Amino acid sequence: MKYLTPAIATLVALLWIFSGWPQLSSNPDIPPQPQVASADTTSTYYTGTATEVVTNKCSWENIGNATGDTTDTATTCDLGGNGSFTSVLSATNFGFTSTDIPADSTIDGVTVEVEWLTQDTSVSDDTVQLTTDGSNGVGDNKAGNLSQTTKTIQTYGGSADGWGAGLTQADVTSANFGVILRYIKDTGGPPQLVSVYRVRVTVEYTPPNQPPNAPSQDAPTDGATDVSKTPNFLMTTTDPDGDNLGYKTTIYSDSGCSTVVQTHDQSVDSTGWAGTDATCTNSPTSCYTSGTQGDFTVQSGDALTAGTQYWWEASALDPDGSGTFTDSGLCYSFTTAATISITVSDGSIDYGGVQAGNTNDTISLGDTQTVTNTGDVTIDLNIVGQDTACPWTLAATAGTDQYVHEFSTDSGGVWTALTTTNQTLATGIAAAGTQDFDLQLTSPTDSSCDTEQSVDVTVQAVQQ
Repeated sequence: MKYLTPAIATLVALLWIFSGWPQLSSNPDIPPQPQVASADTTSTYYTGTATEVVTNKCSWENIGNATGDTTDTATTCDLGGNGSFTSVLSATNFGFTSTDIPADSTIDGVTVEVEWLTQDTSVSDDTVQLTTDGSNGVGDNKAGNLSQTTKTIQTYGGSADGWGAGLTQADVTSANFGVILRYIKDTGGPPQLVSVYRVRVTVEYTPPNQPPNAPSQDAPTDGATDVSKTPNFLMTTTDPDGDNLGYKTTIYSDSGCSTVVQTHDQSVDSTGWAGTDATCTNSPTSCYTSGTQGDFTVQSGDALTAGTQYWWEASALDPDGSGTFTDSGLCYSFTTAATISITVSDGSIDYGGVQAGNTNDTISLGDTQTVTNTGDVTIDLNIVGQDTACPWTLAATAGTDQYVHEFSTDSGGVWTALTTTNQTLATGIAAAGTQDFDLQLTSPTDSSCDTEQSVDVTVQAVQQ
């Protein structure tokens, strides 16, 4: 009886290991230094509408001449009689808008300039007062009983003078905002002409505290891969008012950044935040100066799942300013690194001497093999056979110099012939999970080889 030289199949586990995290710059570009908010001054606007709201001793003629930036025509009132008054001239509709004065601004001061003259010194200004309804005065009367016989621009109020009127941005941007004027004749004698050429107003205001600008998302960059399960997030912004800043990082499980996985708000918990260089009164008390990069690292207790795609968005807060978060408006994706690793035990099979055309298997030998997922993601397993060096070639049936090598994952219930290309051994093996399998060898019916043969059977792991 003819025996063939025994064959030894050595199992080699192919390990795919992915590691290493993105290298992040420790000194990214810093945005320009912020501009600190302070009081602002509007352009100077001229009255758009002039009306007579209270009729007294004399009425204003050609009242439209008081509108606009025109200095060669005037509205006039011929005032006679001791202690008599002109009618009240209302100059409104200056055209201030929210572009000139942002909503919620504080009105610090109003400067009113009136170009006027009288024929003699018996006439002086009696009422120079702001109005918010176009008819009635509010706040202080700035008239100083001044008389001028030369056409001159007289200034009332000033950049820090609120006229005691408690004005709001809505008051000043109303078409009814303006100035009411009245003049008095202090002595008797013939009537004297009063002429008003133009009225203009300038407003000084402090804009409301603004929330931070939208932050950039410096790392992980959009589409980053092989990111640590405890990622480091970097983000940068400035504040229009130069306020110190706090940041927030939100991690999502979807590309629309709607399903939250984790939120790390520095004002709630400062753990993991690094590089703070300022102090805030409100939380977070340890914060960042405007323009300093926020730096947060997920802690081990919040480690993300390996080999998984996530999305993130940065937000910035000025805790001592508006106290309002500004989101980046960006939804950047990143994928955590996957460690794909397996072991095969015991990894070696000795079939011993196998008679020509006969079979031996690991079940009979008591040498069932076990694959263990030593990585951190769920994997699928492939298996591939090999021709020998002599060679014996793999085949579906035994023949001359042809041998059959088969695998089974159900203790020999079903045997599948190995080939020199990958075939599925098992799917869905979780981290730390195992898969048992057996091998069966059928030797060639005849062989030209007179030496011991050995082959490798390779088990390959791929992330599911």
